[in-house]
Amino acid sequence: MTSSHQSQVVMADNLGIVKSVEIVAQQLGLNKVVGLGEAHWFNSIFQHWQQVVLHHDVLAQCQDIVLEMGNQKYQQQVDQYITGSEQIGLSSIREMLQDSIVFPVWFAAYYVHFFKAVRAVNKARRDQDLPLVRLHIVEPAFSWKEVNSHVDYLNLNGGRDQAFYHYLEQNFLQKDKPVMLIMGAKHLLKTVKPHGIKNVAQLCEQHYPGRMFSVWPHIFRHKGLDTLAQDQPQLLLSGEGILADLTFDEVCPSPKRAAQTNAMINYASLLLHEQVDAYLLMKTVKREINVDQFVLDHSDRYAILAKAEFMHERQKQLLHTILFS
Repeated sequence: MTSSHQSQVVMADNLGIVKSVEIVAQQLGLNKVVGLGEAHWFNSIFQHWQQVVLHHDVLAQCQDIVLEMGNQKYQQQVDQYITGSEQIGLSSIREMLQDSIVFPVWFAAYYVHFFKAVRAVNKARRDQDLPLVRLHIVEPAFSWKEVNSHVDYLNLNGGRDQAFYHYLEQNFLQKDKPVMLIMGAKHLLKTVKPHGIKNVAQLCEQHYPGRMFSVWPHIFRHKGLDTLAQDQPQLLLSGEGILADLTFDEVCPSPKRAAQTNAMINYASLLLHEQVDAYLLMKTVKREINVDQFVLDHSDRYAILAKAEFMHERQKQLLHTILFS
């Protein structure tokens, strides 16, 4: 391939993230909490966000990224790995992923690749004397020995958003510092439910109105939006154009599926722009159960399965497929 052809390819690839980078960097410049919604097992969505958060223009504004996964007790190991320590290998990331609260979803191949990419970016930034990227692992610190019933697990899982919020408040909101979040998109819906546990975005809106900028990714087909979709992803503000009149149920799971998965049914009749600030429109999105086998290497698969005893039946079925198929 000629150098001119390589340049054209790079430019074409970059076109897909230019707008996202521009909007995210702008919001970080306003000291916002920028929530980038993903959908687990949708590789293309996460890959887009990876390119955005590790883009030099975005990192010029903020080097802090909060992740949904990760028992807090592994923070030091994560710090050492992504900053290039020779004493800490990728096996430390495997241990952290296996010891997270909702661990089956973190076995997707792109999460391991993300940690490797951050390590590589930090090496380059150190050589250029630039501030290093920091990944924040903010699940409550816990031990599986403490999880002895469905109630124990539900309480642990149900406390994650509160833990996310407290971490953000203490480390970023109170200090008026920007930060990026990469989380399952349902954690980033802003309108408070009349009942139930508030998610991290709702807690931010309640205590720090206007400080969060959240994005919902294009997961389900919508005739009008599919017509607008281009070959490259587009980050669109939710209060503009066709998005301004969409209700949330037009871009979220069907009511039947939402009810089955304890998802977003309470939000269905609300306008999209009441829930999120922007929408990541992609032409092609596909759910793929693609596991990086490194996450399972040298592991007792039956011991991993045993940890899922008190999880939802769907999670247990998925884990069994991952471990033994």
